[in-house]
Amino acid sequence: MDEQKQTFENFHDCWSEYMSLVEAAIFEYAFKLGMQIAIETLTE
Repeated sequence: MDEQKQTFENFHDCWSEYMSLVEAAIFEYAFKLGMQIAIETLTE
């Protein structure tokens, strides 16, 4: 049982780290898209 708990905790830690990276990538993409829209709007 302890081995399963440790395996699950390792999985949870990896999943949390992965989701943090995904959230950062989504933020970066959305920020760049927002800036492109703002630039297009201001330069027209």
